[in-house]
Amino acid sequence: LLINKKSCSILGRSSEECIGKNWFDFAVPKEIRSDRLLEFATILQAEKTSTIDYIEYMVVARDESTRLVGWHTTLLHDRNGQVVSIILSGEDITDQRE
Repeated sequence: LLINKKSCSILGRSSEECIGKNWFDFAVPKEIRSDRLLEFATILQAEKTSTIDYIEYMVVARDESTRLVGWHTTLLHDRNGQVVSIILSGEDITDQRE
C-alpha cells in the first residue's frame, strides 16, 4: 500500500514499481521466498494476543544485490481479533552484521 523513499533506494526501484505489487515477487530472493510466504501466512493466522515484534530477512534489489533488513512488525486486527493487515518498518542492517 505504501513504501518510503529509503526502501525504494535500497531496492533500486521507484515507489510506482512497488506499490500495488506483490512484495514477495520482486523484493524477496527466490531462494527464501517460500519460507517467507509461510512465515507471513502464519502471521496472518495469529490471534490478537500474539506478538511478532521483529524478524530479519534478505531483500533483493533491481541489480540482484541483496541486503539484510530487520523488520519491526505491527499487526492490525479487526473487531473480532483477526489480523487484517501488517505494518512493517525495516532497517538495513547488512553493514552492522558484516
